[in-house]
Amino acid sequence: KNLDAIAKGLVEAITGESLSGNTTSSSITNVSSKPKTPSDHDKAVAASKAVHQGNAWAKLDKFNEVSKGKVRIAGWLVPDKPDGPIGKFAYILIMEHGTTKEITRLASQGIKRPDVKKSYNYKGGDALGMDVTLDLSWVKKGTKIDVIFRRCNQANGEGAVNDVHIKDIYLTL
Repeated sequence: KNLDAIAKGLVEAITGESLSGNTTSSSITNVSSKPKTPSDHDKAVAASKAVHQGNAWAKLDKFNEVSKGKVRIAGWLVPDKPDGPIGKFAYILIMEHGTTKEITRLASQGIKRPDVKKSYNYKGGDALGMDVTLDLSWVKKGTKIDVIFRRCNQANGEGAVNDVHIKDIYLTL
């Protein structure tokens, strides 16, 4: 039952369209509300919808601890207009959950995501994905973090062209 809900959520997130069918939105909500295990957290991330903020859409695909203190964050960001600006550099900002406090940031290579380009009818390049693994063992245990996907034109990660803050999903270190 949950696999159907997760699949439906992924299709809806990628296409931006609501699907009809016998999978209820409450089953998707149940997957993403207060995960009790790492597996539940991964399911909630996979079932999450794309987020629109400012002039862009973004989606969190991976957000988990891959080994002690090391966190993997992956997803994508695309302008909301087919010919919208994207920014030359890709960054993932790690934020203290529920605040505007930045803990750290890490540059990401642009990863080809032709699926996202096609779904959002984007006319620019297809390096819309981001994927980083970073050591956060120095951050206080129990800290809750969330992320901002950023595309910008400055090598230091400033001068944002597109920012999308994923606030609804967080990770407790």
